[in-house]
Amino acid sequence: MADMFYGDGDSCNTIPTQAISGTTPVVSFVEMRRLDDVSFQLITSGTVAGTWLIEASNNFVAAMNGNAYGSVSNGTATGTFTDVTAMFTVPAGTAIVNPAGSTTNQFVMPKTRMRCRTLRITFTPSAGAGNVTALVNAKSWG
Repeated sequence: MADMFYGDGDSCNTIPTQAISGTTPVVSFVEMRRLDDVSFQLITSGTVAGTWLIEASNNFVAAMNGNAYGSVSNGTATGTFTDVTAMFTVPAGTAIVNPAGSTTNQFVMPKTRMRCRTLRITFTPSAGAGNVTALVNAKSWG
């Protein structure tokens, strides 16, 4: 399941809680074109284990945006993404922790300002069951 969130100026978008019972990835997008800063709160509960992935794109266009910037005419979303997970850390400066079967709750932000068109956040479960949530806050400074 993939959701697209847009923001102008201040935004506080929630990527809804998803029940995890298999290994199907949970994918969401954050539109960053008019935003300068972003942070995530990554939450897992239950016994779920898996991997967080944050990717950036400067040419992604959601299907709802028509056929500009590489979107194909049938309405399918397109774009090229690059893994930027290592650019995000918890405030203490350590890397994102991937849950290994226990509850996690971590606030993460980029080491420097994140300038891109779109961020894609994916949680890929590998075992266990529970819930996964990502809370997003993105802001424009000008």
